This record gives sequence, structure tokens and C-alpha cells, in this order.
Amino acid sequence: MQCDFLQEPDYSMVYKTEIARLGNLTVTQEDAFKIKLEWISLISDTSYTPTFFNLKRASTDSSADQYLADDTTGLGFNNLAAIKDSVEVEVDVDASLETYVRGDTIFYTYIDKDATLNKYQYYKIIAKYEDIISYSLVSSVGVLFNLPTPDSIYVDQIDDYRLQLSWDEVDFADGYRLFREIESVRKSWEVTGTTVMDSSENPSYDLFVDTAFVVDGIQPNQDITYSIEAFAIDTVDVDTVWSMTQEVRTARLELDPPKLRSTVPTRPINSTTVRLYLANEPTVFDTLFIQQREKSGDKWSNTDTTLMDAEGGYLDIMYFGHMPVLDDSSVPLTGLYDFRVVAKGKVNALASTFEPGNALDIPGFTYVESENSIEPFYSAIFEANLAWNDPDGGHGEPVISGIGWCAAKLYCDSLTTVYLAKDYNFRLPTEDEWEYAASWDPIDDQSHTYPWGDDAPTSSNANFLNNGDPYNGLRPAGYFDGTGNTNDSKSFFGLYDMAGNVLEWCQDDITDDTTGCDVPNPDEKPLKGGCYWQDQDYLRTDSTSFYPRNYDFQGLGFRIIMTIGE
Repeated sequence: MQCDFLQEPDYSMVYKTEIARLGNLTVTQEDAFKIKLEWISLISDTSYTPTFFNLKRASTDSSADQYLADDTTGLGFNNLAAIKDSVEVEVDVDASLETYVRGDTIFYTYIDKDATLNKYQYYKIIAKYEDIISYSLVSSVGVLFNLPTPDSIYVDQIDDYRLQLSWDEVDFADGYRLFREIESVRKSWEVTGTTVMDSSENPSYDLFVDTAFVVDGIQPNQDITYSIEAFAIDTVDVDTVWSMTQEVRTARLELDPPKLRSTVPTRPINSTTVRLYLANEPTVFDTLFIQQREKSGDKWSNTDTTLMDAEGGYLDIMYFGHMPVLDDSSVPLTGLYDFRVVAKGKVNALASTFEPGNALDIPGFTYVESENSIEPFYSAIFEANLAWNDPDGGHGEPVISGIGWCAAKLYCDSLTTVYLAKDYNFRLPTEDEWEYAASWDPIDDQSHTYPWGDDAPTSSNANFLNNGDPYNGLRPAGYFDGTGNTNDSKSFFGLYDMAGNVLEWCQDDITDDTTGCDVPNPDEKPLKGGCYWQDQDYLRTDSTSFYPRNYDFQGLGFRIIMTIGE
């Protein structure tokens, strides 16, 4: 009898403890579309190399690191996966993994393209040899898989029409989409860098009418809301990912319109000029236009243009508008004109409110501006002459010479009586007033040795003893005006003949009167400016001569000053 023996089946004698153990799991975000997992296993003669891996992923809305910190068994991950989104993937070593061997170590890399965006990702990897399951490896620190949003939008104003928006570069972004909203009007644009220039554009306004200065784009002094999101593009799978949140920033294109001073916004300077006083410094703009219009008119015209310097400098307090000269000085110019200041940049423009302005309705005087202890006043442009109230102030006329202090004072008093209805008051200057008007430069804010500056007098700019000019005697009013062989030698306030020609009587103070003029041996009074028979030392602005008030010899004259409402 023949017996056939059955062949014994092959039994797998591999235990889980014999499968190579895993270690050094690292999980990193590769870009906006992929997460990279890396781990190792050690090769030995007594262990089996895994043929498969089971990969489990759990996604959470917030970090779950605290649940996994001490998880050595994998139970923590199982509990996490049970209550959160989880996916299990079986990974073939040969088909789905990148591997390489170095010495007795196998390095594995797996790219997960299916992770849930904007969630924390946790992984558990289980090694398998054929059907035998070995130990697991758990990532205890979650990776927030997202496309970050820029933390902040920085806004810098460049000039009168541009805002520069910038933000910090974020990881994995290929570009950014920026939104701008102004009064519910929304605009968006996409960029690849981290800087955008937003601007006003297409100005459509007329500087010479009262309509609004209209521009497209961002508007001056108006709230602008900016928001931003990042995006990433997968060119292989043709996909785009956007960041989840947006950073919102409110900004403004700050432009300070020119403002005229609330107290005394305009002032008559002389019979052809009104001065406008600015209360602020419109530093963003580069040009100021001073405009005027007739009260009954609807069109503005430029009377002066002031260029600001490159840093947006500010030319102190004085801007001028020019008025027509009226032959009849009794006709007041008050209220005939309005004035305003327009600040113009490269695109935007803003205007001040308008204020009425008038020129001085008496010729021959100009305003001596002062902001120190000297009260401002009007001074005659020329030394006293009999044609001082002509439209040109008596320019070229003979000056009054050989007059005593008392007579000069009485002459001024008589003018006050004539102009009583206008509340104009006339008198002689005090020493301090005279010296201030002769020496002070209001632009450079400093005083000078002579009315024209610090250069010594010559025959071209003053009439004094031994000046080299063969002519020895009085010169007409305003002789040194830059014509002929002369230099224009007016003071910084526009006053002529403040050095030489005739000495000019002054008062001791503004309350000085003619009391004592009729007594013998009257007291002395100050005279300033030097005269044609004195040498150049007397022409210094700080030089003072004294003579009894009744002296009236040749070379003694005076200059009239005027105040309003004293």
C-alpha cells in the first residue's frame, strides 16, 4: 500500500519585534500644497525591513500637542483620530516612497498632497512586513498646514498723491491680492512683490474756479480701507490656494490745506499790496498760488506763485497779492477783493477759505512787520517831502531839510487831524522803531550794520561826507534806487535813504509831545541815519546823534510813521 505524504505549508515565523523599528519622524510643510514626512529604520541581520507602511493622518482645528506629548503607545493618537477628521492610507514602500540607504540606515520620504488646509496635521506611521504589523511612530507636534496671511500692512505717504503699501513676505506665497475700499467703492489688484503704490490720478479740476478739486483713485483726507490675502499656484495640478484671513488697515492720504490765520488773515501793506498770513505749514505740497478775485467775480486769478523747497519748506508768514493803484486815494479799497491760497502738488490741490483784503488807501507808506517787543507800524518809504502823498510817495522829490524836532512833530500832528476820520495817527518814530526798520531782516531774522546789509557805504548807495561823489549836498528822495550809477539801497522793509542824506528826528517814546518846545534851551532829541555832512560812521544803524529840539539847520529832516487806531 502506497502512502502519499502531504507537504507541510510554509508558515511565517516573523514576529513584530523582528521588524525594523522606526524613528526620527519629522513633519514639515513643503509649500502651500504638500506636507513632507521623513523617518528612518535601522537595518540589522536580525530584523526584517518593512515592506509596507500604514499612514494615518488626523486633522484638528487647534493644536492638540498636549494630548500627544507623552504618547509612546499611540493610544493618544487613536483617541485624537477618533474624534477628529482622520484618514488612513496604506503606502507601498516601492511605489509611494522615496528611499535611500546610508550605512545601516534606510531614509524614507513621503509627500502628502491631501492634507486639510488651515488645520493642524498629526501623523501615525505603522511598519508592516507582509501581513505582520509592527510598532508605530507618532508625530507629537502638529503642523499647521496653511498659506499664511501677511501680519501687517505698512502705509507710508510719499507725497501729495501717493501711498506706498508694503507688507512682510509670507512663506509659500506666489503673490498677493490687495483690496482697497473707499466709501463702498472697491478695487483689487494682484502683485507678486511685497510693495504697491496707490495714488490719486486723473486730476480734473480748474484752479481758478470754486468747484471741488476732483481726482480719481485715493482721495485726500478720506478714510481708505486696505485688506490683503496671499495666494499660491500649483502649476502642475493647476490649482490656486488663497490665504484664509485678511489683514485690514485703515489709512489716509493726509493733506493739510492752507489755512489763513483766524485773526488778521490779511493786512494792507502799502497802496498796491495786501499781505496774507498763513496759520499752518502745508509741507506736502510744492507750490503755493496766491489768488484774488473781485467781489462780484466768479473767477480767480494768480497774483503770486511761491515754490516750496524740496523738503516742503515753509516761507514764514508773508505772501503777497497785488492790487491796482487808484489815482484817488480817498476811495477805500476795503472789500473790493477776496484772497485765498491754493496749495498744489503733483496731482492734488487744496485751497484755503477766502478772506477779503484791501490795500492801504494812503500812498507813500509801507508796513513794518514785527513780532518782537517793537509793535508793528507803517513807515514812510522816503524821507519827508512835500509830495509824500503822491501815488509814488514823492520819489525823486526834494526832501525836507532844515527843520527842528518841534516843527516836524507838529507837521505829523497836523496829518493826524486831516485823517482823523480814518483813525490814522501820524508821528515821528522812536529810536527803537527807527533802528528796527533800518536794520532788521525779517526773512533771515537778523539785524545788519547798514540798511542794505553789512557792506560799507559807498557813493553808489549813500550820501555822506567824503564818499567820493563830487556832488556835495542833498539828494532827492529815493535817489539810491538802482538807477543811474546807484545801487538799490533800500532797507529790508523797503525803506529808502535810511543811511545818509538828512538826519531824521526821533521821539523819546511814543507818548512824546510838543510840551516844552517854547522854552529856552530845550532838551535834546535823538536823530538817526547820518547826513550828507557826516562821515560814514554816523550811517550805521546803531548810531545816534543828539541835538536840541529847536535846531533847524540844513541836514536835519524827518521820516513819518503811521499807526491805525491808536
